[in-house]
Amino acid sequence: MKSFEYRETAFGFFKFAFQDDSDEIVKSSCVAAHESWVDRRREVVEFMWKRHAEFESDFSVLDTLMRGFLKMEMSCEALEIVGRMREVGLRPSSSAITILFKLLLRVGDHGSVWKLLRGMIHQGPRPCNHNFNAVILGFCRLGHVKVGESLLYVMQKFKCQPDVYAYNILINAYCTRGQTVDALGWMHS
Repeated sequence: MKSFEYRETAFGFFKFAFQDDSDEIVKSSCVAAHESWVDRRREVVEFMWKRHAEFESDFSVLDTLMRGFLKMEMSCEALEIVGRMREVGLRPSSSAITILFKLLLRVGDHGSVWKLLRGMIHQGPRPCNHNFNAVILGFCRLGHVKVGESLLYVMQKFKCQPDVYAYNILINAYCTRGQTVDALGWMHS
């Protein structure tokens, strides 16, 4: 499981290996393998953290761990690493935060999105257009266009000017929902 880059590839392999079994049995096997690794995640974090100073900086190790958890779509673990970064006085990279926003929105963890955004505002890194655009897009995809629209105004309070991407996200969201009058209003504003 660990050697496959994508879950779909791993599922395909297990499906081929267990041709006589149902999709449910194959999926259960994949979940069991994934869960067994999840139980060991703390060991991995502690192992990498224990002697990291001999080889790498705090930021390098924590950023690598966070990106690894993001790649595995383990949002809770990635959030724990963000917390650990803040504990040792580091700021997570803006690009990693954007990826985390996308993951949290995809899994429906809106509360963590707001906490993460609040953490950025108070502890850094300062939110940028990429961060806001990812959150606006995520909420618009979920059908919360008014939340996306509100974020367009909020971003200006943090010295971020809405760009063509932010406007296009909102215009597309309104068009997709058949609200062309609202879309045209944004287009002409």
